[in-house]
Amino acid sequence: MTPDSARNIDFVGNTDLNGRGDGVQVMVHKGHAFVGHMFSDGFTIVDVRDPKQPRPVNFIPAPPNSRAFHLQTHGDLLLTVNSPNIWVLQGYSDPNDYFKASITETFTKR
Repeated sequence: MTPDSARNIDFVGNTDLNGRGDGVQVMVHKGHAFVGHMFSDGFTIVDVRDPKQPRPVNFIPAPPNSRAFHLQTHGDLLLTVNSPNIWVLQGYSDPNDYFKASITETFTKR
């Protein structure tokens, strides 16, 4: 049974973003998708001119201790909003610890 939110949507193709499965925002412009990442500290550029075979072509890292998960295109510009990488700044050594913590623990861990 297909949920209402998935009606009129057809699966066309996929990519694992070169092992970066933490993509959170996608902007598409002129045959390329720009995918912001929550934990991979940067964004991936994907060639989507053939939607059946999307192909990652580059990964642009964010500055140290930051991440670039919010993106916006305007004309031929790509705006990336960098923010602190809480996981790195709070000293998590295991990604699973981040997901086990409450919001309060995540933002107050020192």
